[in-house]
Amino acid sequence: MWFIGTVENPKPEPTYHDKIEVDKAIVELGEVQRRIDDINADINRRTAAIVASHEDALTELSDEKKGLETDIRCWCEENRGSILPRGRKTARFFHGEVAWRAGRKTVEVTGDEHKFAELIRTLRKKRLSRFIQVRHVIDKTMVAREADKIKDIPGIEIKEGEETFAIRPFDMAVDKAA
Repeated sequence: MWFIGTVENPKPEPTYHDKIEVDKAIVELGEVQRRIDDINADINRRTAAIVASHEDALTELSDEKKGLETDIRCWCEENRGSILPRGRKTARFFHGEVAWRAGRKTVEVTGDEHKFAELIRTLRKKRLSRFIQVRHVIDKTMVAREADKIKDIPGIEIKEGEETFAIRPFDMAVDKAA
């Protein structure tokens, strides 16, 4: 059978019939909230105790992890040429991979205000105004993109981005039958 139209949910009947009953319910609500707060406080105390009981083990494991990462990186840096496929930055192992990633170039403008104004004049003289933003600051983004054009200008130094190193273990299922 099909029904076409809307069904209105009936308005719930009030549970309380006078102000005294509502006042008692408010008291009960406060008691329930205090019990909830007590349980949450107990959970927090127990959690803090659990964390404290494992703190030494976590510190030890964290130190061990840092040591392993350092040793892995050291070996990989020494053998980078033999473990990386030509033109690649990620070396795969059976249980994971290591990767080198180049950071972004950064531009650092050095000197005081007088030197800064001189840099602006030099860039304009060399027809490199695209490196200057409207508010008369050196556009570090543009300088980084075309760093070779300003390498002979004193007061601007281009720093190569720092290379990062990452270790990503693969998830391995442990055979529990063994």
